[in-house]
Amino acid sequence: YLRALERPPRHAALKAWLARVGRNLALTALRREKSRLRRERAGARPEGQPSASDAAARLERHRLVVEAVLALEEPFRSAILLRFYEDLPPKEIARQLGVPVRKLAAGDGADPKTTIVAGDNELEIVLH
Repeated sequence: YLRALERPPRHAALKAWLARVGRNLALTALRREKSRLRRERAGARPEGQPSASDAAARLERHRLVVEAVLALEEPFRSAILLRFYEDLPPKEIARQLGVPVRKLAAGDGADPKTTIVAGDNELEIVLH
């Protein structure tokens, strides 16, 4: 601003001068932001990273789930694997297993002992 008072722009060059001032202000703001980000990254604590014990615990839970799923009897094991590991919809699971879709979920009047959802319940019991 002081420079503008000491040497005001000519009327013809006012537009270019304003553009240059705007560009300089934007560049200054960008440099400050980059500098701030650098300082924050340098001073950040590693607490956002999972510890080795957290990773080991997560792997242990994963191992227990895999063992429990593999211990299920058929067709429960296949249904659980197709649904939760292959992410297939119930209609496709029913097609692959050769069962009606109603056998996949215990709905109104369905016998929970004969539906594939019983495998999910069995898995829950094993994991708890």
